[in-house]
Amino acid sequence: MIQTSRFHGSSKRGVYGDQIQEMQWAVGEVIKTLQSLSIDDDTMLLFMSDHGPHLELCHEGGSPGIFKGGKGTFYDGGLRVPLIARWKNHIKPGQVYKHYMSSMDVYATLADLAGADTPADRIIDGQSFRHVLDDSSSLSDVGVNVTMSTNQSERPLFFQCNDHLVAVRYKDFKIYYYTSPLMPSLYPKTMCQNGRPSDHSKYFAEHCDGLEKQTQPVVYNVEVDPSEEFPLSADQYEDIIDQVDQLKRKHLQSIDNQDNLLNSDYVTNYLIPCCNPPYCVC
Repeated sequence: MIQTSRFHGSSKRGVYGDQIQEMQWAVGEVIKTLQSLSIDDDTMLLFMSDHGPHLELCHEGGSPGIFKGGKGTFYDGGLRVPLIARWKNHIKPGQVYKHYMSSMDVYATLADLAGADTPADRIIDGQSFRHVLDDSSSLSDVGVNVTMSTNQSERPLFFQCNDHLVAVRYKDFKIYYYTSPLMPSLYPKTMCQNGRPSDHSKYFAEHCDGLEKQTQPVVYNVEVDPSEEFPLSADQYEDIIDQVDQLKRKHLQSIDNQDNLLNSDYVTNYLIPCCNPPYCVC
């Protein structure tokens, strides 16, 4: 996220609020452009985040609300983000869809809407959610019923860190095979004095080598316990664990492991973001 001088001090929420104000303005400019080109009625807008808040940036990095963790973790605070869809004459304003989806679904959905076939020579992880956009019966009015439905589809979502399958979301449950420490335990209490980071150079990232393998899967009912505070007894949920284990094995068999493209062998100076504009020399 960026914040230019035009929006500095424009909100009561500090740097983070100023960034939100600027983002809101930028989205408005996109919509104005679509309207000026007379293509607004034929354009679908999707607005979503790719991860949860930067907890190491304190109040300047956003808040996960009731959810555990943030960016760089596999807890819902790092993965569970909103998606806003706008499509005039197709989606009635003020509707809420109550089930979980994945950002990987966007590709399959756009292909479906365009009448295009996805490649048949590979496995496409995403699924089209066109039925959500076309079927108003799957939506509810804001203010009438915005609680999460407990009637989730039986589609599993797999969360991986390189070749480690960390967790699986299935129905109302989220099952962890690996866990990792949360950000506050990795930094001293002085990290966020007065709500601001004392050291902007520290960024938390999930390192797959630091994952802790669990002797028994850690099970949460994230519909009843969205904060993932109270793990359930694995012995009492053997049926759901067995179902997920079967899905996990099938998923892992479908994966063709590749080299890590973030390995230093693949990174060159040409891929480093410009940090000294306009010279782009770091």
